[in-house]
Amino acid sequence: MIIELLTIIAPVVICAIIGYVWCRKGLSFDVEQVTTLVTYIGTPCLVFATLTTVEIERSAFTQMALGTAASIIGFGVFGAIILRIFSLHLPTYLPPVVWANMGNMGLPLCLFAFGQEGLALAITYFAVDVVMLFTIGVAVSAGTFSLSRLLKLPFIYAVAAALVFMLTDLEVPRWIANTTDLLGGFTIPLMLIMLGVSLASLKIASMKRAAAISVLRLGLGFVVGWTVTNIF
Repeated sequence: MIIELLTIIAPVVICAIIGYVWCRKGLSFDVEQVTTLVTYIGTPCLVFATLTTVEIERSAFTQMALGTAASIIGFGVFGAIILRIFSLHLPTYLPPVVWANMGNMGLPLCLFAFGQEGLALAITYFAVDVVMLFTIGVAVSAGTFSLSRLLKLPFIYAVAAALVFMLTDLEVPRWIANTTDLLGGFTIPLMLIMLGVSLASLKIASMKRAAAISVLRLGLGFVVGWTVTNIF
């Protein structure tokens, strides 16, 4: 059991530690440039390559998408109620309660725990999560909604392109499949290294409040997750 857990968790932790140590040693790491590389090239290629190669029933993707939307709504409703009880500013604290780190941590953990099928379903969750973040999340935190922000994300078009091949049963040209698979391969390692870099440079103004919000998010995760899995 312990060996199995190490097999899943160790690669994630080691990659994050590399980023952490790299930053603490004062070595150069252009976070903005790497983020741009992952956002505009790596993630779209990973999404397209995974969704077009994995063999999963289409109903599983639909079920995951609906479950994701229900989960986020659940986090939002219960999170808002609890934050209101403690008189905390919703635009500031509700987004981190509702939207966790699904990319850097979630994708690799699902990959190592459940294989390519798990990664495909995790990407489905990630896609719905990001869409709701850039619509509802932005509206909550900024008080305004801008569809243009969402449409600027390349992974949206990667999902759309993958859906075309999935729904029509067309075969992806081999050169496209090989290219997207190759470029998508650097996404998860770079995400985890960036996570370590972020942790190394993180400054928390109020540790008690940050810890309380984290505990709230974890608690809601168990409650909402259990409820949604039993419904869907």
